[in-house]
Amino acid sequence: MKKFIHAILSLIKTIGIVCLWCLLTTLIAISLSKLEKEHYTPTDTPNERFMVGGQHWQDFVDRCLKILENGNYQYINEGALQTEYSEYQIDGDIVIPVSFERQNFGHFVIAMFLAFLMLSFLKYLHAIYKIRKDKNSLIAYHKKLGKELLIFMGIVGIGWGLILTR
Repeated sequence: MKKFIHAILSLIKTIGIVCLWCLLTTLIAISLSKLEKEHYTPTDTPNERFMVGGQHWQDFVDRCLKILENGNYQYINEGALQTEYSEYQIDGDIVIPVSFERQNFGHFVIAMFLAFLMLSFLKYLHAIYKIRKDKNSLIAYHKKLGKELLIFMGIVGIGWGLILTR
C-alpha cells in the first residue's frame, strides 16, 4: 500500500511540475511577444522596413504575394522565428503601404527555455537545501551538476545553431 501511495504522489508531483512549466512558458511568452501593427494613409511616407534588402517591387510580386478582396496586395514573409504580413496598394508605379503586422514565434521558444531554466533553478535550490550540512555531498553534487550543464549547453548550442540556419 505504501508503494502505491508513493507512486500516486510521484505522479501528482510530476503532473504539477508539467503544469507549472506550461504556466511559466505561457506567462513568459505572453510577456515577451508583441503583435506589431501599423496603419498608413496614402499620403504617408513608407517606413524603411517595407524595403527588404534593396529588392524591387517586382521581386515582391514574384514571392509570396496575393491579391486581397479589396484590391490590395498582401506580402507574407515567413521566417523560422517570425512572420511578417504587409499590405500594399498599387497606384500606377507608386506602392503605398497600408498596414504592417509582425508575429514573433521565437518568443515562445525562448519562453519554454526560460521556464525550463527557472524550474531547474528551483530544483537546484531544493537539492542544495537538502544536503547543505554535508560538505562532501555538496562538492560531489556540484561536480555532477557541472557535467550535466556542459552537456545541456552543448545541446542548446546545437539546437540554436539549427534554428538560425533554417
